[in-house]
Amino acid sequence: MDTLDGGRVGVGAQASGIARAAYEAALKYSQERKQFGSALKDFQGINHKLAQMKMDIETTRLLTWKAAWMKMSGKRYAKDAAMAKLFGSEMATRVCHQAIQILGGYGFIKDYPVERFYRDARITELYEGTSEIQSRLIAMFRLQKTVRTRGEYYESMAGNLEKVSQGYGAESLAAAIRVMNGIILDARRLKLTKSQ
Repeated sequence: MDTLDGGRVGVGAQASGIARAAYEAALKYSQERKQFGSALKDFQGINHKLAQMKMDIETTRLLTWKAAWMKMSGKRYAKDAAMAKLFGSEMATRVCHQAIQILGGYGFIKDYPVERFYRDARITELYEGTSEIQSRLIAMFRLQKTVRTRGEYYESMAGNLEKVSQGYGAESLAAAIRVMNGIILDARRLKLTKSQ
């Protein structure tokens, strides 16, 4: 799995690079192309597309850097690698699609590199695990964290109930502590089952 996780960090970086190249091609085209007497970059709709493309690219870069940093630090990074790969690959496809939209018909011809960027971006959604697999991995990590957090919460609640029962000596509090201890044992069993 470590090999796949490392590859996913690489796919995030690759997707970021593809998207950046498509963005720069679209930006250059929008500065040079005149329509109705103005450069395309002067139209609000084009500006919105370019701004969204830039934000998506920067988000992917940050996700990828975080996953790479966690790997280099020797920390668990599988979830972060999956997030970088999933967001990055889907983002690259979106950005390339928008670049084609900005270039119009020129986006499809080989005189401009955007058509190749789109094909390159599309494949990043497939290798090192499809987008559906990445979503499943991310969800599994989130569910595991929730179980662990609830177990820790129940343990702290049981400790608080024990402190309170010393001051009140109520039988109902003792019963509540037994229930909490049962919940803690269930949470621990679930945690052990997940780790095996």
